[in-house]
Order: sequence, then structure tokens, then C-alpha cells
Amino acid sequence: MAHPEQQYLDLLAQTLERGDRRVDRTGVGTLSLFGAMLRFDLSGGQVPILTTKRVYWKTAVKEMLWFLTGGTNIRPLLQENVRIWSDWPLAAYRRESGEEISQAAFEQRVLEDEAFAARWGELGPVYGKQWRRWLGPDGHEHDQIAALIETLRTNPSSRRMLFHAWNVAEVGQMALPPCHMVYQYHVTSDGRLNALLYQRSVDLLLGAPFNFVGAAALQLMIAQQAGLVPGDLVWVGGDTHLYPQPSRSGARADGPGAAGLAPDASPAAGGQHRRLPHRGFRGGGLRPPSGDRGGGGGLMLTLVVARARGGAIGRDGTIPWAAPEDLAFFQRETLGGAVIMGRRTWESLPKRPLPRRMNIVVTSQPLEGDALFTSFEAAIPAAEAAGHARIYSIGGARVFSEHLPLADRLLVTEVDLEVPDADTFFPAFDPKDWNLATRIALRSEAPACVLYEYLRRR
Repeated sequence: MAHPEQQYLDLLAQTLERGDRRVDRTGVGTLSLFGAMLRFDLSGGQVPILTTKRVYWKTAVKEMLWFLTGGTNIRPLLQENVRIWSDWPLAAYRRESGEEISQAAFEQRVLEDEAFAARWGELGPVYGKQWRRWLGPDGHEHDQIAALIETLRTNPSSRRMLFHAWNVAEVGQMALPPCHMVYQYHVTSDGRLNALLYQRSVDLLLGAPFNFVGAAALQLMIAQQAGLVPGDLVWVGGDTHLYPQPSRSGARADGPGAAGLAPDASPAAGGQHRRLPHRGFRGGGLRPPSGDRGGGGGLMLTLVVARARGGAIGRDGTIPWAAPEDLAFFQRETLGGAVIMGRRTWESLPKRPLPRRMNIVVTSQPLEGDALFTSFEAAIPAAEAAGHARIYSIGGARVFSEHLPLADRLLVTEVDLEVPDADTFFPAFDPKDWNLATRIALRSEAPACVLYEYLRRR
């Protein structure tokens, strides 16, 4: 069964392959796919924190808590070191005052001066206002969250358990019209709380992973308040899109600095498409990838290896076993990434180059790869410069030895086989430096293969 994160990766691939090129309000343009649905099971204590990109999940939870207070001013967010809403008040202040103030200076003034914050930190009647203080035509304010929890407690079979933020009369006053618009809830006969979130517009790289976390946190909180247990989280997207222009911006999705993929960053040329039981969609609050190498967030170097007993990985330039299941895993995992290898590994490939990946070969000899380098030091920056956040080191022994100290993650398939004449070995690594995140039996018949995912301790 595919891991739940695969749904997200498949949606990225579909958008890259079939998305409509459109000019949007940012002037950048998008690849847009209309209508999408993902489903996550939260019943086992899991939360959908993706691992194919960095997700600032604590920020998402803090933002959700702020929404629930009914707040519309950025000052409480800044007090929690959350800066994702600063762009709009800052732009308004610069426009109206004429002062060319930096974002850091503006935020500091909001924090230190309550009167300044009250005047310039407001966002208008955004999410929290609509959720907790929706103003009716008679002047009465409606607390949609309180009404929802009361209905869940007293009439859980109701089909009217929802709240939304698209207040037509006040949309024009908002810093940003609501993207995650409607939340609807459903209670099963055995007391599981299901949630459906409809999001009218979503940047799949910056917005969706963040919104998955916020919606899951909200579902868990509401379940607790209503005496229920969490069930499924169903996410429905309207205009689901990717920005084709590259950017390192950390700005909020659907905002003025929204970032995206490079023009060729598809599963065929570097999009984030992989299949693996990932570390993020788990209980226990495991962190997203660190993998920061000074340029931006999310770069991850993974060593992928299949080794027999004693660490053997080769004999006479060949792999002395056949395990189609492991090969299939390798193909799914590395699809869309950049793969770095030595000359002998390149020459051993049954098909060259590996399709739908960036092939980087470290060699002093002329070859046919996508990129050739004579030094290991140049290979990783070249992959990053080409827009790849997922970089795989796939051998041979020297490549592994060079990259092991730099690796964020190991994917080690242990092959239950003795290779007496082996002449190539995977380098030893200290288990104390790594956390075991996942164990999967790939193959039961001889030679049995078990995959282990290790994440470097930080």
C-alpha cells in the first residue's frame, strides 16, 4: 500500500505534467490544475507532516491557535516569532507613510509599541474574525467555532457542522481573501471525527504542506473538545498550482513572495516525486528535514545502497544478486531527483542515463551523463543549482565514502546473502549518529531484503 505522502507527490507530478499555464495576480504565472483531493488517516496518531520539503509545522500550529483566538493583528504572532503575515501590514505602512522601513525594523516597532501595532499591525477581518465573530446583517456576531463544538456534542449526526471564512461583504477589507475557506465535520457511528477542508487556491509547494498541518491540528483540538477521536482528514483543492519561476523566498504561500519550481522541475527533471514511508507522517512529533547547506531550506542528501552480509555491495564490477523488489523501490524513490555516481556505477547501469532524473557522474573520463565532474565537491552544488532539493548518492564505494559525512539520510537495503568473493563494500557508519526511522520488508524469498531508513541525529 502506498504511503499517504505519495498522494501529494502524485498531485505535484500531475500538476507539472497536465497543469494549465496561467497568468495570475502575482504576475509570475502558474501551472494550475483545477480540482484535487487527498485523504489522510489520523486515527493512529499520525499527522501529515511531509518530508519531501521542509514544513515549519510549529508555525502552522501557532497560526491555527491564533486564528482560534479570533485575532486579526500580527502582534501576537510576532510575539511567538511567527512572521508569515507581516508582508501586508508592512506594504500598507510603506505605502501610506512613505518610509522605507525594513521588515525587521517594522516588526520590532510592532512588538515594542502597542499603539503602533494597533494602527499598523491589522490585517482586516481575516480568518479569526470570521470564525469567531462573523457579523450578521442584524449586527449580531456569530461564533462559528463554538456553534460547531456544541453541535458535535449534542447532535453529531448533523450535516450542518461546518464553518467558513468567505464573508462576501468583508472580503474586500481583508489583507488576503481566505484560501482555506470551508471546514466541514462528520462523526461516524463509533465516535470518529472526520474533517473536510476545501481550499479555493493553494500553492502546492509552500501552501499545501503548511495547511495540512494546520487542518490536522485543528481537527485534533476539536475532537478533544467534543469528546471524539480523530478519523480522516480530507483535503480538497480548487485552483491547485505551482509557480514555475524559481525563488528562495520564505514568504507565505499565495503571497507577494510566493515561491515555486524552476521551469524544468518536473518528475522528469527534478520535481519532488518519490515513494517511501517518510519520517514526517508519523506520531511522536518527528521533525522535518534539516538539510540546510547555507542556501535555503529543504536540501537533502540521501545515500541509497543495497548491501549483503559484511557490507558487500559488489564483486567484479557487478551486483552479485537479483532483487527486483529493491530495484523497484530504488526507481520509485529516486524518480525526479538528482543521482550522483562514480564511473563504474554509471557503466553498470542497464539503461543510461537513468530516465527522469538528473544523472551526475564523477569521473575524469569523457562520458554521456547529464553532468560530468572530476571532483566530488562540485557534484552536490551542481545538483542544487539545477533546482534539485533531493539528491541521491548511489555509489560506488568511493562516492559513498565521500558523501557519508555529508548525508542527511541513509536508505540501506540489507540483503540476506553471503558474498565470499566480494571486493567492494559500503563504508561503516556509527549507529549512534543515526535514528532508525523506518523498517520495511521488501522481499521474503531468498535473498530476503529489508529496507532501513536512517535519519542523521541533529
